[in-house]
Amino acid sequence: MRFDFGTSNGGKMKNSPISKVLILAITSLVLGTISPYSAIAAPTAKISEVTVNKKSFAPGEKIVVTFSVTSSELNSSHVNQVSIAEESEPDDCDERCYLSTKPKLVSGNISSGFWQAELTIPKNFYGGNYRLYVGYIKLSNGSLSVTPITISGNPIPRPVIPTANITSFKINKDTFVSGEKVILDFQAKTQDLPVGSIPMAQITNENESDDCENYCSMSVKPVLLKGSIQDGAWRATFALSKSFYGGSYKVYFGFVKIRGESFKSLRIEVDGPPAPFKPLEAFVDDLYYEITEMKVNTVQVSPGGTVSGTFKLDTNDPTVRSPQCIVMDATGWSDSVRFSGEYMSGSWKCSVSIPSKMPIGKYTLHVAVVGLANNEKNETHEDLGEFNVIAKSSSNSLKSTTSGSILCSKSGTFKYFPKVKTCPDGWVRK
Repeated sequence: MRFDFGTSNGGKMKNSPISKVLILAITSLVLGTISPYSAIAAPTAKISEVTVNKKSFAPGEKIVVTFSVTSSELNSSHVNQVSIAEESEPDDCDERCYLSTKPKLVSGNISSGFWQAELTIPKNFYGGNYRLYVGYIKLSNGSLSVTPITISGNPIPRPVIPTANITSFKINKDTFVSGEKVILDFQAKTQDLPVGSIPMAQITNENESDDCENYCSMSVKPVLLKGSIQDGAWRATFALSKSFYGGSYKVYFGFVKIRGESFKSLRIEVDGPPAPFKPLEAFVDDLYYEITEMKVNTVQVSPGGTVSGTFKLDTNDPTVRSPQCIVMDATGWSDSVRFSGEYMSGSWKCSVSIPSKMPIGKYTLHVAVVGLANNEKNETHEDLGEFNVIAKSSSNSLKSTTSGSILCSKSGTFKYFPKVKTCPDGWVRK
């Protein structure tokens, strides 16, 4: 392209006012075209006159919304959308708590128009409080309108979170003599606990003496005096033996690993014979704990009964504490009792009480050993074995049921099969 600004002899530009104006104009035009700092108008949209056919809906009904839009500099990347979402914005309810659609232009144009959208609520849609969003999500300055609505129906399933709160507690006194009873009363409120859950109660030596077996710690099962598991008064009674060692103790009680003020402790003193002194070893080389000869003695037990097991413990840790047993995911810890051998190499028996409302099924009896050698807390865990909690049955019903029948089990379920000699496929005879 050639610009002729007016030349005289020799091709030189005339130095006139008009020439200067043309040069400035064209220079500004060219620089404005290629400059990276050229002004770009920002897209805007304003939503107004939003109306909804009603505020409360039921599954199967239709939501009709109309609104006006005034905009500038919009393009195809700016999406005009109408959607509803549950106010807590869950991310695991699939398409049962979120809907969206594109509205239709009823009159006018994209710069100034009137729009309408319809959303039909599915029959299986979750009920609750929802937000109705109208407009352009990625723009600002009034480009998105939010209207609260409600939808009836079943609520969104929420994760069950067990909680417990101990609201009050007291103990009969704070100083005891070996042979006396420690009586603890407490009030607890709970919500969504697993079936069969009960609080635990335990007395433990404050200094965690390691060689006192059942003479410096004990566990009991609290008894519900009044109310229910959801809101009840509990009592735990510890009958201290006359050989119970003297010293400072902590009384722990409540629900372990449950959200809320679910676990408490109190300090008491016991006047009794002194516990034997066992100095901590500075270091134990090649420290080991071995739990062997594990066995569950009770293969079947009814709710309210007791399951027991035996095992052998061998260790070179002189600080090892009495082993404890638990029914996994069902009970609290119970102390084991040594019935032969030495403290660091002996045979032990543990017994755990089964809650009266414990669900029928298969469970695991588990043992744990804790030692403090090398000034560290060392733990070893083993499963003693599995057992089954079965429903209680009266002698008459058992006699009529079992006459000419065989007992079979399958996946923790027990059943009598009449007039057969072998169990059906998939069942094992007991």
